[in-house]
Amino acid sequence: MRYFAIALICFLIGCQSNKKSERVARFHDDGRAKPVVTIVPVIDSTYYNVPWSISEEFTNIIKNNISKQGNIYFGKENSTHLSTTINPFGKDISWAKDLSNTEFLVFLELIEHEDVPIVKTVKNPNKIPEIRRSSFNLNISMRIRIIDVRKRTPQIVLQEKIKENFYIANNIEKPNYNTVTLGTKEYKRSPLSKAHTKFSKKIIDRISDYIMLAKSR
Repeated sequence: MRYFAIALICFLIGCQSNKKSERVARFHDDGRAKPVVTIVPVIDSTYYNVPWSISEEFTNIIKNNISKQGNIYFGKENSTHLSTTINPFGKDISWAKDLSNTEFLVFLELIEHEDVPIVKTVKNPNKIPEIRRSSFNLNISMRIRIIDVRKRTPQIVLQEKIKENFYIANNIEKPNYNTVTLGTKEYKRSPLSKAHTKFSKKIIDRISDYIMLAKSR
């Protein structure tokens, strides 16, 4: 019985601690509520050949870095289950009014992720120096839509496409991504990881800026 009492006290302390930490996460130091945001996992409409989910990679990079900024709150309950018949980028967004436990919905779709040899990007490949002919561009495009669901009628806060080209020199050996996989130190040093991180920063900045602006209104 004594051990049960000790365990119960520890449990109650833990609960209070969790509630306190959740409140700290939910509000700014001055008491203002942070925007409650749901970022739906990135839709990957590309066919880039790596043995892991690029959708999960981008989703984790974006969510983790936004969390570190400390200006946005991701509630535990913010798991959005959408019907497969819903087009999150369609004209009709009336379905969003039925969603609860969030203020802003963020949809991301990776629509381009492709290695393009430098020789295919110019009209006259013969003018490219021999030393550069095996280089390539990694072209990445992602579209963003942010929906404000605080009112009865949902409103689109941001809708745009972000596109970036990353030059990969021919003196950089392309890793074998079957062995240099996501999460390894070798992958973090790879051209692909660096490109994903740099590209994600643009996405993160757009999401954070537009949500904070909408929240202030």
